Amino acid sequence: MIIISLLSICGFITINGAFADDLKINLHLPGEDRLTNDDRQAVMITGFWHILEFENFGSENIVIDLVNQNNSLSLYQWVYEDGVWKDEIYDLFLNKEESKSIDDKEYLWISVDPGTEPGIWILNINLDSIEKSQHIEIRPREGGVGLSSPDFFISTPPYVSGIYDTASTNQFGTLSNEAYVPLIVQFSFENENLSISPEITEIPPRETKMFSVVYTACPSRIQKKEIIGEVNVFHKNVGPTLSIVNILPSYNYPFKTTICVGNPDLELIAEDSFSLQYTNSVRINWNETKSLPFIIDSEIPVEVDILGINCTVLSVTNGGHEIVTPFYMDSLNQNYELKITIMPTIKSGVAYLRYIVNGEFYTTMIEVTGEETQVAEIVNDPGIDLTKIFPISILILLSILFIVTRINKARSYVNEKR
Repeated sequence: MIIISLLSICGFITINGAFADDLKINLHLPGEDRLTNDDRQAVMITGFWHILEFENFGSENIVIDLVNQNNSLSLYQWVYEDGVWKDEIYDLFLNKEESKSIDDKEYLWISVDPGTEPGIWILNINLDSIEKSQHIEIRPREGGVGLSSPDFFISTPPYVSGIYDTASTNQFGTLSNEAYVPLIVQFSFENENLSISPEITEIPPRETKMFSVVYTACPSRIQKKEIIGEVNVFHKNVGPTLSIVNILPSYNYPFKTTICVGNPDLELIAEDSFSLQYTNSVRINWNETKSLPFIIDSEIPVEVDILGINCTVLSVTNGGHEIVTPFYMDSLNQNYELKITIMPTIKSGVAYLRYIVNGEFYTTMIEVTGEETQVAEIVNDPGIDLTKIFPISILILLSILFIVTRINKARSYVNEKR
C-alpha cells in the first residue's frame, strides 16, 4: 500500500492503472506533420494555431502549463474543469470552436502571442494523478513568400475560339513558401477569360508550386492587350495577438500577361476601327524579289494604296488573286491577308514600302545589300521636293538679275556714247 502511494505521488501510476509513459503528446500545426528541431523537440511557431493531442484517460480535471524555462513568470495555462476548456490567464489563446474530444482523446487548438520570447519552454500536462513534462522550442515565424514569374505571352489567331496554355510554350511561374507555416493563395485577373493551371489554393511549409496561365479565347479581331494578374497570399491558421504591432503581413504580387490576337512575328497596329499587321523591317539582296505580308482587319470600309520607294511593287495578291492598287475594302470584320511582291530599284541602301490606309501612312523599311550606296528619301506626300527646288530657284533668279544688270549697264554705256 505504501509502495502504491509513493508511485502515485511520483506520477507513475493512477488509480485506473495508467502510467505517465502512456501519455503521448503530439503538438503540430493543423493539417501538418509534427515540426521538430535538431534535438527532436517539438517546435511551436508564435502567432499560429497548433493542435495539442493527448489522451485524457477519463480525467475530469486537466491543467496544461507552458512555461519559459528561463522565466517562470512567462506563462500560458489552459484548464479543463466542469466539462469546459478555458484559457486561464488571457482568455484568448484557445480556439474552443475547433477544439474537440474524441474517444477520450483531446484535440486542443492553442497558440501563443507573436511577441512571445523564443527559446526552450516546458510543456507540462497534469491529468489528475498523471503529470508529464517535455521541452518544446518556441520559434518566431521566419521566411517569406517568393514569386518568380515571366511576362506571359499568348498568341491566338483572329476570329477563333480556343483554350491556350502557356505551358505549351514552356512559360511557367513559381510561388514559394519559405516559412514553416502554410499559406493561402488567391489568384485574380482583370480579364475573366484568364486563369492558372493547376489551381493553387494553398502552399504547404517550405514548398514551391509551379503554374502556367490559361486563356479561353473568344472570336475577336486583330489586337494586342496587356492584362494584369495578381497573387494574394495570406498565412493560414493565424492565431490571436495581444498587440496590433504583431499582426502578420499579407503579400500581393502583380504580374503581366500579353494577349496577341494575330501573327506574333509581325508589327501590330491597332487603331480605333481597324488593325494592321506587316513586317517592320527586312533585308534583301539588290537583285532578288521578295513577298511581304500585309494584313488588314477593319470594322469600317477602308481605302488602301501601296507605294514603293527605291523599290518596285511587282504584284499585290489576296488569296492568290491579284489586286490593282489603290483598292477599296468594304467587307467588314474580315481579314485581308495580302502578299506584296517587291524588287529593289537600287543596288545598295535603304528602300521603303509604304502602306496608305484611309490617308494614314505605315512603313516597312527595306535594307538593300549590293554594290553601291544609295539612300532613299521618304516624303509624306509623293511629289515635288521644295527643299531642293528652292535653292535652285534662288540661283536662277540671281543669275537673271545679274544678266539684266549687265544689259542695263551696256545700254547706259551706248547711250552715253551717242
